Amino acid sequence: MSTQSVIQSVLHAGSLLLDSSSSNQSTVKHSLNDTLLQRLWRYCDHEQIPRKLDDKSNLDEIKLVTAEESLSVVVRAQTLLGIDEAEDNVPVIGTRDIAQLRALLAIVFKWGVDHLLPRVVVALPKVTSKAGPSRITALDTAGQDFKRLAGLLADTLALLFPNGPNSQLPQTLITTTLINRHLTDVLKPSIALGWLPKSLATDAIQPMDDVRPLILRLLSILPPSQAILSLGGVISSLPSPPYVRRFAGSLLTRQILRPHGIRGLCEAVFGDNEEAMGEENDLDRLEHTAKVLTAVPKEMDAKVYYSAIVPKILELLSSSSPEDKGTTPYKRPAAFAISRMLTTDAHDGAAKAIIIPLLKDPFHVISSRTTSFAAPDCLLILTMLITNTDPSPTLISTLLSPSVPALYSLQQYLEQKKASDPSVLERVRGLLQTWARVVETSECVGILWSIVVGGEQDGWHTDLEGNITRTTKSSVPEAERFALFTPQSRREAEDAGEFDPDANIMEVYPDPAQFVAFLKRVGRVDVVGEIFVRCLEAYRATRKEDDPLKTLLYLQLVMQMQTQLEGGLLGLKDPGHVLGFVKHALEDANRAKEPIKRADRSKTGLNVFKITPDQVDSDDEEGDSDDDMPDSERYDEMTETAVNLLLAILEANPSLSARSAPVLDEIFDLLDGASSSLKSLVREARMVMVARLASTSSSSTSEAHKDDTVETYQRALKLLQDPILPVRAHGLLLIRELKAPNEALVPAILEIFMEAIQDDESYIYLNGVQGLAGMVDKHGKEVLTRLVGEYAKGPDGVWDKADVDKRVRIGEALGIVIKRCGSALGVYIDLLVPHLMRMVSSKQLPTTLKTSAVGLLGECAGTYLLALGSYWDDLIGGMLDLLQVETSTAEEEDAAKGMDANPTKKDKFPPLRRAALHFMGLLVKETTRAVYDGENVFVMDAPSMRRAKLTLGYLATTDGDGIVKVMAREVNEALADLETALKEHISQ
Repeated sequence: MSTQSVIQSVLHAGSLLLDSSSSNQSTVKHSLNDTLLQRLWRYCDHEQIPRKLDDKSNLDEIKLVTAEESLSVVVRAQTLLGIDEAEDNVPVIGTRDIAQLRALLAIVFKWGVDHLLPRVVVALPKVTSKAGPSRITALDTAGQDFKRLAGLLADTLALLFPNGPNSQLPQTLITTTLINRHLTDVLKPSIALGWLPKSLATDAIQPMDDVRPLILRLLSILPPSQAILSLGGVISSLPSPPYVRRFAGSLLTRQILRPHGIRGLCEAVFGDNEEAMGEENDLDRLEHTAKVLTAVPKEMDAKVYYSAIVPKILELLSSSSPEDKGTTPYKRPAAFAISRMLTTDAHDGAAKAIIIPLLKDPFHVISSRTTSFAAPDCLLILTMLITNTDPSPTLISTLLSPSVPALYSLQQYLEQKKASDPSVLERVRGLLQTWARVVETSECVGILWSIVVGGEQDGWHTDLEGNITRTTKSSVPEAERFALFTPQSRREAEDAGEFDPDANIMEVYPDPAQFVAFLKRVGRVDVVGEIFVRCLEAYRATRKEDDPLKTLLYLQLVMQMQTQLEGGLLGLKDPGHVLGFVKHALEDANRAKEPIKRADRSKTGLNVFKITPDQVDSDDEEGDSDDDMPDSERYDEMTETAVNLLLAILEANPSLSARSAPVLDEIFDLLDGASSSLKSLVREARMVMVARLASTSSSSTSEAHKDDTVETYQRALKLLQDPILPVRAHGLLLIRELKAPNEALVPAILEIFMEAIQDDESYIYLNGVQGLAGMVDKHGKEVLTRLVGEYAKGPDGVWDKADVDKRVRIGEALGIVIKRCGSALGVYIDLLVPHLMRMVSSKQLPTTLKTSAVGLLGECAGTYLLALGSYWDDLIGGMLDLLQVETSTAEEEDAAKGMDANPTKKDKFPPLRRAALHFMGLLVKETTRAVYDGENVFVMDAPSMRRAKLTLGYLATTDGDGIVKVMAREVNEALADLETALKEHISQ
């Protein structure tokens, strides 16, 4: 009989266990017991074996026997299908046969293994289950159940390893089905029986020691992701004895420790595509991955465990990892796991003790052969860790603080090396700036200052392939640094740019220009202030020591900060340290000079301030005598720096005075001893201090409560200083959107919008106009009064274009306010019209502003005419007077002589007459409409009507501007319509 015939017979036997159809089908419906029993009987008859069950057998026993016979069919099929392919009689099976074998395997686990395993487990000592048979029943059948389960398990494992654990897996579809579909079903009973503790074993239930090598062999063959996924299913299956979960977890750890174990865990949790992350359970999966990786097995030491897995996790974050080629790197889970290891204090910081040296040594150890990663790889790892985790200051400080001095040294090296990789430089800059912006002020200042005082310990080297390594510092001999230039060396220095004002000729470290540029990019005023004060103090201290290079370093740092930081330096939040430096500098200068006799004063300090001519002369003489002192020039330089800094601090802190900072009183007295060459500067400082004290209120005011509005306001101020236009506009938008700003902020906000309307960028000044209008909506008359006052007043001297533009733009804001008022315009009309009429009649204002004022009157008329009722006669008469005074018969031919080109002139420009005619036309037309609508109207007396017609007729005939002529005729016609309407109204 051929192998093909045998396999067909075996498959037919299996079909009898699955299909209830037969040659003599009955129309009578049978119960499940009868159906399964009929299948078994037909199977036994086909196989010519005795029937094992009768009509009295229960359903569970029938299912169990069916599972055993199904496994028997699968075993025979596996034996036939697993013969050597070189033989000619290799059996062939079809798709339906494959599906039949899969169904038989499912029956084996569903009706056999899953049925017997809970009954065996519940019979173990100290193991209970909420489901399943009672303890007594389990003990009665435990031996029999264990034997049957052991038989099923042994036959199942024989399908995978027919010749023991050292054999190869049979290359059949049955093997593939077991591994791909039933691996968890195989592992669950294998771990439960193969790793059964002897303390739980009984006479009837004994550990199956021969199962262990088979399972270990199977897990070593499978990909880590598949093995981890199946072991995870064993751990999460309920109910499950504690020892099963424990040993499954131990096997899971072994999989993680395999060469590709970390990646396998990520694939098992996140799938094959990390880009699909982002679902609602994303954080749960990250937490689960981190929990698995940070769970140290009991049988392993924590340091040994972390030493094994941490480098593999970091490899996922490194671009040089060979696993990255063609596969997803899973950077987010890896970064998240590392962050959890660093932020949790489990196992006495064992993980941190492994991670930090791995990331730090490439920047400090000279030989790269002793480190696991190269410096560029560590840069990428650090970048990935920061960008793929929450921005935690603690985590960033832990990762970067130990390496900040080395990173800054690398940054300076790359900035000075023209052929350096720009991506590496940007990565270093990003890490340093991120660190400096999030860590505490004290930590940031301390580490940055250590860079200044510590100097450069080692250097850097880049090979031909672009690899960066740490090397010993190649220092230039001090004698060579101070050597005089020869003609040839001078030309070489000029070509190299060494004579640039910011050039670091003496090669001091850190390079002052680059260090201050870094501080500027960081943008932390508190850090800048602390570093600046420390530089000043160090400069003052080193002047007395014989260390010219350190003195030069501190001096250049101070100069670069004054040059590059500009206004940022004046924003020091804590002036106390700076004032202390000013005081010490002045004390040193005074001690270096001869004692100066001062006139007796009845009171000291800032209470009395008077400089007599004799005092000035005596001070000058004493100043001349100082010139003979060897240290005079040095101390004058220090005093000048201190006084300039004092002026900057006073300007940056408007509330700072001797009342809030008593040290200013001492500084005031110390300024008396300044050299005569600094008298003008000192006098300015003293006058500012006196004026500041005089302007300070006698009672201290408590600082306003900082709420969300104030925080938004502060954030908006920072955005307004940004050089990018959209960012500045967003800052204005934030201020505009403040719902209820504190009353104390209103003046400052008004000043911001006042500055914005003077900007040349239309987007900025239009936002300023809208902001001013919005302030009136929120604060009413108080703000409107300020706007009208700013709009109406003029400079003390000659008008310039900026003054005119500012007031015209304020007028735009007032126009928006007027339109928004609608029928409520009457509330503000007494505030608007008198000022606007005075502007129209003023002889000092440029014609441009008069035109703007007339336009605002027109907005009032067009918005709500009735609000102008009490000013009707004055407005009509004023416009007629204006037209009579401003009329001109000269024709405007040259645009360069027009009002737009000459906004500050007071000539008779046509736009003013056009605006007046437009306003009169609005008044007349709105009045006519009101007459026909039956509303209260303003009657125009006959003399006024005649005067208006006469004036308008004259303009329509003689004016030099064609538009004015047309408008005059239209307004005249509108007057005629008004006159007709009034007559009809009176006749009714």
